[in-house]
Amino acid sequence: MKATSPDRPEILQVELSDLRHALGAGWQDFRSAPLYGLFFAAIYVLGGWLILWSITAKGQLWLTLPAGAGFPILGPFIACGLYAVSRRREQGGRWSGARSLASSSARRTARSRRWRR
Repeated sequence: MKATSPDRPEILQVELSDLRHALGAGWQDFRSAPLYGLFFAAIYVLGGWLILWSITAKGQLWLTLPAGAGFPILGPFIACGLYAVSRRREQGGRWSGARSLASSSARRTARSRRWRR
């Protein structure tokens, strides 16, 4: 390993075993909570269909390329739900979607109230 100066971060190599581990962990998350994985996938698919329908219904086919290029940007935001399922599994708890969404919404509201004071 090379010594790095304090102003330069150490760059790690991603190996095939790292990818296998990540895919295996994702598969285990999906097997433990398949409905949530399918729910988030359905949101992404329906969003794509909605964009396609709105472009073709308005007859503005010139928007196809910008919409097609911009739509994948939504993926990380949709993936936040999958990250919550994975985090809950790592902590050893069962995933309850309604309870978790309600608690995260309550935390967000409390944070915004603290900020306004």
